[in-house]
Amino acid sequence: MYNRGDLLWEEARTPAVLSRGRKIGYDGTMESISIFLRTRKYYIAAAAAAVILFAALGVVGWRSGWFPHGLPPPAPTPATSLYETPLPTGTPSGTVIPTPRPSPSAAIPYTGAPVAELRADPKIVAQISSATYQGSRRELADMAAKLAFGLNQPALWKRVAYVKHFYNDDFGARDAYEYVNRIAPTDATAFYNLAVLYGYNLREPAKAKPKFEAAIRLDPFNISFSIGFANFYIEVMRDPRAAERILLDGFGKVPTDVSITSNLGMFYRDEGNVAKAIEFYEKALASRDLSPGERAAIQAQVDQLKSQQAGG
Repeated sequence: MYNRGDLLWEEARTPAVLSRGRKIGYDGTMESISIFLRTRKYYIAAAAAAVILFAALGVVGWRSGWFPHGLPPPAPTPATSLYETPLPTGTPSGTVIPTPRPSPSAAIPYTGAPVAELRADPKIVAQISSATYQGSRRELADMAAKLAFGLNQPALWKRVAYVKHFYNDDFGARDAYEYVNRIAPTDATAFYNLAVLYGYNLREPAKAKPKFEAAIRLDPFNISFSIGFANFYIEVMRDPRAAERILLDGFGKVPTDVSITSNLGMFYRDEGNVAKAIEFYEKALASRDLSPGERAAIQAQVDQLKSQQAGG
């Protein structure tokens, strides 16, 4: 059956962060007109007309506010977004250089143990290489830096929890999973893993039960959740009847799943209900998903139970 204390893990995939910026430039266009005058008379006349024309435009422009100080308006200052910085010398025009800056404060603040902090169990540290341990510490520091730019990254938080749990820093893992429950309330795996932490590692079974229930409610066809919850009732709460109800409920949802049928077979075997144990073991044997080794092991259980039933 389920190995207590094991967490389900989904590999963290950190999405790329795309920054968008808009750079406003100022383009001026000059048009030159060449006029070829054949005579001095025409030249003087044209020059006089040009002077009058520019004077008229100057008056109109001054009254209209085109050139309030007699000079062209300065080029607009490039607009900068949250991720933009002024362009360094030699950068092609129109290029925006993204520079990460801290994001605005999150709607849901994190108040748990610092991400980069690792309260490692000395017994665990003694069993692994120094390189592995230092690598884990660097990974936590790196994740802390990434989360400083945006807390709403559930996959990163789950990785934080997983690393800390590996070193038996279960309070740190708890804080990370609790935060995932808040920012990603539909993440069933995070609820399940937190339930395991509360039920086995932190010894707070009253907090484990609603987390198990939330995981099953969010993903009712994940039989691993039902099996884990049933084992919690057997091993921690010492309530086999509740465990039976949970397993049968899972069987009702996915009756052909070999995990639920074989676990029901084991449950009834341990409870001394030989007939029920044989019934569910044989349901498991009907599955095509069994490996040869699994099939042989279950068949051996059935043969043994039938021998007991026959009084042999």
